[in-house]
Amino acid sequence: MTFLTSTFVTAFEAACLIRCARPGRPADTRRPRLTDVPRIAAPQTDAVAEFDREEAAERLTMLLAALGYHARSAERDGGGVRRYAVQQVTIAEPDRVAADRMMVTSWQRGRQRLLATDPLGSTSPQAAHRVVLARAAWNAGVLVGRLRPRHSQLRIGIAEQDMVAVLVRAARLAGVTSSVSKRSGCFVIAVPEQATSSLVSYELPGAGRPARRHALSARQDRPTPRLAAA
Repeated sequence: MTFLTSTFVTAFEAACLIRCARPGRPADTRRPRLTDVPRIAAPQTDAVAEFDREEAAERLTMLLAALGYHARSAERDGGGVRRYAVQQVTIAEPDRVAADRMMVTSWQRGRQRLLATDPLGSTSPQAAHRVVLARAAWNAGVLVGRLRPRHSQLRIGIAEQDMVAVLVRAARLAGVTSSVSKRSGCFVIAVPEQATSSLVSYELPGAGRPARRHALSARQDRPTPRLAAA
């Protein structure tokens, strides 16, 4: 049995996107949209995740579709006096239980692989596989939690401690030094800005090309992940 499959990596990145989307990021990750005429917020639905950025919602929708689930993203309004757009991702009810189960399993397996401390040779396939998972996690973190750069550092705000631990470990596996600071409602992870490309570019096993060239690339440059043949 192979250590890594493209299905596993795709599901792990999707799970990371969902975990990064949990509430608690600082206010400057929001994009306020002021309007003269108040708009009525869309009815609440049982969303898989909500994002401040359209590209994060599109990425999750694309990954879920690649896994065979019927997912869609839609925009709704949030906030009070200051209105802002929320990108909501939902999965069709027949797929929801199976999708939730896959997200939980993939997160647990991926987290275990990344946080494992067993020594691996630098040229071993297992070490390379860990780096693929590490970069998949950072794809999610950068898409969801990216903050304004400061002092030539890429900064992302993440609320969940488990996700923070995974991202710090993932940066180390990719050869990048990171620092963590606490802010109201979240942790801020900072890495050198020039290291961004080495953190977010990876190839799906068997795909032969990058699953994502850069988390900050233009939307049309983002290739669809390809799953390994069954």
